[in-house]
Order: sequence, then C-alpha cells, then structure tokens
Amino acid sequence: MELESVKYIRDRYLSLLSNDENYNNVIEIINKKSDSEPLSYIKELDAESDLTHEEEQRQLSEILLDMHSINNGVKELKDIVVDSLNSLDTSLQNIFLNINKQIEQVEDVNTICGLDSAYSSVLPIYASDFQYIGSAEVDKKTISASPVKINEIDYDIISIGGNGYSGNAFVYNNETFENEDEDKSDPIYIMDSNDLTVYEYSRLCTHEKQESISGIINFDDKEVECIITMSAKQKVCQAEISSDDQDLILKKIEISDDGMVFTTYLDRNIRINDTNECYTNPDYIYGTGIICFPYTKFVRITLSNNTVLNDVIAIEDDDGKIKKVNAYRKKISIKNIRLFDTEYEENTFITDNILQDSSVDKVALFVSEYIPDHFTDTGFIDYSLIVNGHEYKIFPVNSSNSGKTIVKFKDIEVEENEYSYLLKETIKTVKVKITIRPFNKKETPFVSNIKLCMGKNTGNIYV
Repeated sequence: MELESVKYIRDRYLSLLSNDENYNNVIEIINKKSDSEPLSYIKELDAESDLTHEEEQRQLSEILLDMHSINNGVKELKDIVVDSLNSLDTSLQNIFLNINKQIEQVEDVNTICGLDSAYSSVLPIYASDFQYIGSAEVDKKTISASPVKINEIDYDIISIGGNGYSGNAFVYNNETFENEDEDKSDPIYIMDSNDLTVYEYSRLCTHEKQESISGIINFDDKEVECIITMSAKQKVCQAEISSDDQDLILKKIEISDDGMVFTTYLDRNIRINDTNECYTNPDYIYGTGIICFPYTKFVRITLSNNTVLNDVIAIEDDDGKIKKVNAYRKKISIKNIRLFDTEYEENTFITDNILQDSSVDKVALFVSEYIPDHFTDTGFIDYSLIVNGHEYKIFPVNSSNSGKTIVKFKDIEVEENEYSYLLKETIKTVKVKITIRPFNKKETPFVSNIKLCMGKNTGNIYV
C-alpha cells in the first residue's frame, strides 16, 4: 500500500472535521501551526472524565491517526535514507570501477608494451563494451557462448583431507582465540552460497624444532594443501570456486563416475585468482574461479597456498594457561564452491568503433582464453578486427596458434607475411568482433582480459 504523508493525513482529517461547527476553533489553531512544529501536548484519556462516548471515540481516533501519521513518516524517512545509501553505493562503485580501469590500463601499457615494443598503448575492453545477444557476460571482463541454461546442482562433501586441519584454531589475535568468535572449520560454509561465511583449512609451521608439536605444529615450511571430494546430485561439468585468497593455487582436478576410482583430469598449478598471471599464462580466465571438466558426478579438487600469514599462534595447556609459540600459519580460504549443469549456443560479440578522432599504424588483440582440455575439436573461438570498414580474421598476439595477429599500415610496398595484414592507409576506425561456439552444445570456452594493442599515433597524417 502506498504511504501517505503526515501533512496529507492531517489535511484530510481536518477536512472531515470542518463539517462539524464544534471543531472550528480547533481547526483554526492547528492551521496556524507550521508543518514542522508539533502540538505542545499529548491527548490522554481519563477513565473518570466527563467526556461523552462520542468525544472519547473522537479522541481515540485522533490518537490512532497521530500514531499512523508518525509511523508513515518514519517509513518515508527510512525509504529516503535507503535510497540515499543505495545511490551513494552505486556512485562509489562507479568511481572505483573507473579508477580500476585506469590502473589496469597503466599496468597493461607497462607490461604488454614492455614485452613488445611495437605497441605504444593498450586499451582494456570490457564485456559491457560489446553488443551481443543474450546474457553471456560472466563478469566485467569475461564473456562466453550464450547460456541456454545454467542449473546450479546440489552436492555433498564426501571428505576433506590434506596436510593440515579444518578451521582457524590456535590463531590468537587481540588476546583471544579467533575461533571462539568465529569458527571457520565447518564444511557447510563451502556449500551455503553465502559470501559472509568462510571455510578455512590451515597448516602450522615452525623453524624451531623445540616449538613443533606432533599433529599440530610442523617442523618444516611446506605449503598448505587441501583435498575436497564432492558428490553431485546429478552430473555436472563446471564449478566455481569463490575465494579472496590472491595466492590460491588449483593443483589438480580428478573425476569419477562411481566415487571409487578417480581419473586425473588436470594436473598443473593455476593461480586462479592472480589476475597478473594473464600476461604470462593466457590459458585461463584469472579472477573468475571457474573450472571445467567432462560431465561427472564426483569431483575432487586439490588446492594449495604457500603464503605466510601474520597471525599470532598460541597453545592452551592442560591447566588452561595460554602460551604463545614461535610458529606461523598458511591457510586456504573458501567462501563457496558451486557446481553446474550447463547448455550454451553460439554467440557473436562486436564493439563500436574504439578509435576516436585519432589514427594509429597498427592494431592487435591480447586476450586470455580458457578452452578446457577435453574439448576435442578446434575453432571454438574466432577473432576479427574490423579496420576502416574491412574485416580481418586474426589470432590474439599472445596466442600459441599460428596465423596473422596484426593489422598494420605500411607506406612502402612490402609483401604480406604470415603474421600480419598490411594496409596502404593508416588505421582510422577499429571494431573488435569475437564469436564463441559451445562444445557439444553443453559447454563453453571463455574469453577474458581483452586488450586492444595499438601502435604509434599517426596524428592527423591520414594516408
């Protein structure tokens, strides 16, 4: 029901009273009050008063009216505050997004142009810069084939193992054990789809042998390693690992149809959250946490982390005394793991003209792409640059595929070579076009961290 303002309720009530001559003086007094100035008294009903039943009913009505007015006024104020906070939050998000874009562009120029001096500027291209059909935006930087369905599938955790222990026990910060305020040992936190809850797996290490405690503090400096085995309610082909750990490493993916015999699908280290990896290892979509595998009911993943934390470590002895020890912790932190059954169809993405009032002598694409190992065919992703109105099929400049990667201007007669298209005019307009096709109509490759690499600005010298 739409809220009514205090002024509107008051005016409507006075309108009703205006028909009763006994209340003309009251109406005159109230009308002289400002909207912001309250009456200086509160009505009270006295059980021994001489008021008639009609007068008591009227006063009760006025009290209820006042309460209703106050309630609506508070609700209106709450809505104003909520709207203001939401507007502020949106504005801050946009500010931070623009700042991050500028930071990313500087990092791209320093890194990509440092790797290849042929390019003098780099422009990040985001999912929102493309025109496409459907909802193929995975995150701000990542696109996929167009999803027909993405069903999240329930699962059970069969086991959690490794070389440490579940939770954050023995962490003694601010003179209290951390797990007494927030215990992070429950595996349910991995499955609850709640970003406010976190599961941790820890390993304690020390460089001093006398500080080691069997089964608790290890006399070594090994990374913490955690193995999680999951059983899905139906077959799945995709998982999403949500974690704030920048240094989290995915070491292995194993799959099984019966939960007894597992086959190793992936056996290499991927720093899934380290977006700086995209410059040297472009075969994963860093920052998404997405992993793919052949359809299966049982999935086992091995995670690790070798970062040393600044936690204070303490042990409570049998007498209840707390002793701080010279040890340190390494941890794996997981907000959620989600499993999916998917279906996709082909999608094409195209930008508007990226160059504005300028021209350059060469352009190329730099991308990260994730084509899962079990995709048996080729040709899942096509890249094109539409330069000066003409379309040129290319490969990313950081791709391992052989083929043309650059479109560039040459003012002298030179034969085309195997890695570049040569133009007799400077590059005045550029559009990026990407087509992504699914595997078996069920699974998709992904493209992320898309950058347009540009050569020197040719200024106003158009050829």
